[in-house]
Amino acid sequence: MKAALLSLLLASLASLASLASLASATGVAPLFDSDEILTPKRLIAAPRPGIARANPSGDAAIIGARTYSFEGDSFDSVLYHLDLKDPGKERVIVTRNASDAFWLSDTHVAFVRSSDNRLVVHDLAQDDGGKEPVEGATFPAPIDTIQVARHEDRLTLVFSAQVYGDGDLYKVKEHDDSQAVAQWKRVKVFDDVMIRHWDTWLYPGKRSQLFAVDLDPAADGWSFKGEIRNLLKGTALESPVPPFGDEGDYDVNGTHAVWTARDPSVHAAWHTKQNIYLAPLDGTAAPTELTHGKHGATSSPRFSQDGQKIVWLQMDIDGFESDRRKIAIYEADKTLHLEGQDLSKKPFWDLSPTTVSFSPDGKSLLGIVENKEQDVIYRLDLGQQNIRPDFVTKKGGAASFEALADGSLLVTASSIRGPSEAWLLRNGNDQFENSLGAQHGEAIKLTDFAEEGGLSKLDLGPEPEQFSYPGSRGRDAHGWIIKPPGYDVKKAYPLAVLIHGGPEGSWANSWSTRWNPLVFAAQGFFVITLDPAGSTGFGQAYQEEILNHWGSTPFEDIRLGTKHILKRFSETLDSDRVVAAGASYGGYMINWINGHNEDGLFKGLVCHDGVFSTLSTWYSTDELYFPEHEFGGVPWENDHGYQRFSPERFVSQWHTPQLIVAGGQDFRLPETEGISAFNALKRRGVDARLVYFPDENHWVRMPKNSLKWHEEVLGWLIKYSSAKEVETPLFVNQGRVP
Repeated sequence: MKAALLSLLLASLASLASLASLASATGVAPLFDSDEILTPKRLIAAPRPGIARANPSGDAAIIGARTYSFEGDSFDSVLYHLDLKDPGKERVIVTRNASDAFWLSDTHVAFVRSSDNRLVVHDLAQDDGGKEPVEGATFPAPIDTIQVARHEDRLTLVFSAQVYGDGDLYKVKEHDDSQAVAQWKRVKVFDDVMIRHWDTWLYPGKRSQLFAVDLDPAADGWSFKGEIRNLLKGTALESPVPPFGDEGDYDVNGTHAVWTARDPSVHAAWHTKQNIYLAPLDGTAAPTELTHGKHGATSSPRFSQDGQKIVWLQMDIDGFESDRRKIAIYEADKTLHLEGQDLSKKPFWDLSPTTVSFSPDGKSLLGIVENKEQDVIYRLDLGQQNIRPDFVTKKGGAASFEALADGSLLVTASSIRGPSEAWLLRNGNDQFENSLGAQHGEAIKLTDFAEEGGLSKLDLGPEPEQFSYPGSRGRDAHGWIIKPPGYDVKKAYPLAVLIHGGPEGSWANSWSTRWNPLVFAAQGFFVITLDPAGSTGFGQAYQEEILNHWGSTPFEDIRLGTKHILKRFSETLDSDRVVAAGASYGGYMINWINGHNEDGLFKGLVCHDGVFSTLSTWYSTDELYFPEHEFGGVPWENDHGYQRFSPERFVSQWHTPQLIVAGGQDFRLPETEGISAFNALKRRGVDARLVYFPDENHWVRMPKNSLKWHEEVLGWLIKYSSAKEVETPLFVNQGRVP
């Protein structure tokens, strides 16, 4: 037995040596074999910052970060205090027990302890780093999001929590422990769809709702004053809207809450319509609907500082989740101004903002919008005759911002080359350009998580480069170039083509802990991330080219982009070593490529949670409105729309080796899509490998699973982009090196 193990170990070491010698000749680095590059393990263990939050006066902020430890198989959480009056002052650690917190006052920071749902309050005015926090009131059930409303001397917590059909927060535990729920967990019975969403089976009648409770900041602890009030009680409304709703789905002023929720009169499985609702925090009146008529989803409702106006984003088309978001303003006199009607005579841009809010003086709007692969902050001056956007930042991945009373902006933003950092953008007349591309004033970096995580010491390769190229339909298509560390024009590199999901999405200039192109480049690949037809940030017309054309226009853009790069870098790239990988729609495209790879352009493929059959996907997915809009109706009325671009129809032409990733908790594209593709490949005699994660959803998020995902995906791409047949150590003993 020992001799067999020794033989296997020697074979593994020989394989490692063979791969290392291959690296110098081919430009492929040994898998995870350097202290100077961004390895998967370093990516997973890097700090994961939250968003910076300013206190009411705007002179201080907090930001948290989580860091994973492989040794302890756990996340460490740290919350930092930032001095905005003196930004150069060293940060202070508030607590190592939480990374997500909120301000109760200018000096009091709180979080809700998940183990017992208890409010924990830190007094920063007295805390010298050793003072124990005060334990306050206990919530009767777990809460998900929270905001603070301030009015005169009253402090009100507005939060969301999951409740059953009675809407009673105090009875949640009773329901959880009931025989009815226990039996439902064993045997689920449904009379209507949707029965599950994203990665969760839906208990009938259970939903997220908003609650309010007044808080008493007494000297002996922070306690609740009076009963907790359900602001949505007696309705079928749900907010935040699952599966990705968060505190951005609602807002509070001193006396009211405003929120977005699905229209309860239409079916959520095949409608996207969401309405805006308003209700008093004291619970004395039922919610009032502010929207009216036919429309699609709404998002980002926000009060003006004086409480006299509300702004939100609204789509026109019910059932189209990627319709352009328009700005709507509601005034106290019940006048509704909608972009393209009253705000201006015609739309002032062809972009779709993701957030919107009022400036502190109410004279302009601020928000985040995706513009040509950059998530930037925009400003709209409401006093202009013809409204035109002014971009406060021009590059980077803005995740959030707060407009402070002095005109400054507290910004949280990342980039391809680093995780989120907190910035203070101050007004001024100096012209400059920093990593956010801000054009006026002073930009002060408040944190350096990249340095703390050891990322700044790594060789991340040359700066990523945006490029455009002649695409299909006679217009340009777009993408990024990410070159490997130590890039040398005299070497021959393999090309890795990464394809995003959505399909209405893009490769933005932001950090990712999942599909990070720097990690692929660190393994010796010349990487391109392509934004073909259907991608966001280039105008609605470009985005909608994909509708009813999943396998045509975007596919042409991807092939044209790949060939463009091969020609442009012909002295550096080896056209015989091109591989591609994608997830979700990107996984669909991988399956489509395999049936249309007649010229052998791609030598190896990776499909993560991709569509195998567009027809079967309608019958198994959670959100039916998505395929119905993408493919033009329901299958029994438009069979051609579904079959036309279904990868399943072209299995007879599959011949390219392919790795397939599937998740057991993926209810968006169930595991059977991956198993079907795997069966087809193996039955045809094509080299294939199935990597199945029973506990993962559409994404692989658990750290150790993520490490395995990177090993499998990168190993497969390396295997099929090598200059000659070399078995990497990754494939010894089914992926385990003794």
